[in-house]
Amino acid sequence: MKKKYLFLFFLLFMAIKVQALVELDLDEPIIRFEKENDYVLQGFTIVDDNLFTVFIEGTEEKPLIKIFNIKNKKLVKELKPNSVGHANDVTYNSKEKKIYIVNGNGKDVVHVFDAISYEQSIVKLPLPIRSMTYIEDKDLYAVRMVSTGFYLNSDLSLKSKFPFVIGMNFSSDVGRQGWAHYDGLLFYSTWSWIRLGGDGTNTIYVYSISGDSLDKIITDSNIGELEDVAFYNDKMILGFNTYDDYIEFYSVDVPKVNRKIVKEQDDEEVIVKKKDFSYLYIIGGGILLLIIICILSKRKKV
Repeated sequence: MKKKYLFLFFLLFMAIKVQALVELDLDEPIIRFEKENDYVLQGFTIVDDNLFTVFIEGTEEKPLIKIFNIKNKKLVKELKPNSVGHANDVTYNSKEKKIYIVNGNGKDVVHVFDAISYEQSIVKLPLPIRSMTYIEDKDLYAVRMVSTGFYLNSDLSLKSKFPFVIGMNFSSDVGRQGWAHYDGLLFYSTWSWIRLGGDGTNTIYVYSISGDSLDKIITDSNIGELEDVAFYNDKMILGFNTYDDYIEFYSVDVPKVNRKIVKEQDDEEVIVKKKDFSYLYIIGGGILLLIIICILSKRKKV
């Protein structure tokens, strides 16, 4: 009889463990519009209550910046600045009121915009980067080269000659995009490049600010190429170049990801789709009820 109870407790434990999976939803885009000519979305960030988005055309000489009010989803301003390169990533320093656009293309410069006047300047960096995010509580920038990450001080000098994260060597068919900091974590966007043999899967890799690999989030592969993520009022904003020539932005609750160090997570993915795990609560409750009934019935026999 004891073995029977142990087995029931084991089933209850497994049911509770499984129900901890996060339920997210990419339902309807909050912003959607048709692409202009050959302009494609690259990096974006949140600037106060605005979504600051950067688009480039084929030559990368005539970028386009669109600024949307994130509350009413309306376009509030358009800018046509000087070239910002590939604009692979964008971040905002709220203390300095400055927006940083990563040139990319293997160059060691960022394009800096005043968040009020939108005056544009160029700053040289100590190394070529492809992703950049500002960590406000530490007054540092986390930057990524191809497969390693470094920290820059507030003056954009190198904090240490040693990287804080290494080994982000994804396969050759992966498009490496922007990353963003939120609540002590780094969310790094990638896309499995169809033209290079990928399957269109969008994966967001989650790292601690110490460089530990923690988790990954898989988004809907039918929408298009995920370019970047940003965060606003406990929401994750995801931006796509869609497969039907539209630009789409989605807003979802920030997922509760694993914060413990793991080695491999290929079989443990948080899927950003409609999923309902509520039935597991019923299973757990049913098992618990069964245990109580068994205990009561045994007492009656005694």
